[in-house]
Amino acid sequence: MPIRATENPITDPQPITHLDVTRRHLAGPTSYDTVLAPLVLAYDWSHQHNHLLDQTFVSSPDHRFRIGMNQPDPGAWWRITAAREPLGPPQWMAGFSKDIPTELIAAVTGQLHVPRTQPDWTGEEHPALQEGQFDGAAVLDNLHAAGWHEQPHPTDGTRHLEAPDHLAHAWLRPNADRLALMGGCAFAVEAGPEHAGFPYWQALFTADTPAVITNAFTAALLDPAPLRRDAEWMDEQLLAHLGYYADTIGVFELPPRTDDPRSSAARARAKTGAAPASGAPPTATATTPGSAAPHRKRR
Repeated sequence: MPIRATENPITDPQPITHLDVTRRHLAGPTSYDTVLAPLVLAYDWSHQHNHLLDQTFVSSPDHRFRIGMNQPDPGAWWRITAAREPLGPPQWMAGFSKDIPTELIAAVTGQLHVPRTQPDWTGEEHPALQEGQFDGAAVLDNLHAAGWHEQPHPTDGTRHLEAPDHLAHAWLRPNADRLALMGGCAFAVEAGPEHAGFPYWQALFTADTPAVITNAFTAALLDPAPLRRDAEWMDEQLLAHLGYYADTIGVFELPPRTDDPRSSAARARAKTGAAPASGAPPTATATTPGSAAPHRKRR
């Protein structure tokens, strides 16, 4: 295994290949196939790709649900529309940015297919097409139960919750327009420091989104089961929040704060303000390789 001149091959850490991330909002995306493949391959949803625009579209056999990938607005790179009437106006919409943990989208799309033995001519029997079933208060109750904290909010009735690590936020806007998705939707979740400028990712839901959809999303977000990620593909800001850093040969655990110049140099590689507090252990479990580290695969 190649080593650097300053490394001790016995005492220096080995590069990390995989992380099991328990704070799911910091996991980043994985293969998009986990979202579309089950619908297309198992349930015969139609699949089209616009090569000119490089956009992918998937629709249910009854044309009540449509999914678009690589949409023009980065805040809704993924977009889902649902309508009781095939090809009719949307009843509800959801949007997700590109870097959201893919399992959160898969939790939503997993609610769109319901096996049936008889045709549902009106769509009224589908749980994801129920009208008047949006329950934002119940969603916030689930976040509260997971340790999220209520934050001061404006007098317009908007409610704002923050995750225990201050790196995820949820907003409930009871007075949002029914189909407002961008810039004022009924329920939104973002990951990243609140005043960082741009979130790491966001999820948006319009006002008539049924509870079965929002509950599936929040359950996937709050699930304590770790998400496994290839450390070499993770965003460096997310790595730093989890207690790791990337250099030219791999990903390593961020050393504790000391006066050792090597420790200071390693921490300098992490994004400013992204490192955990002194002495804080990593919040993801690492797997080290048994052979030489692969070349960097930064996105």
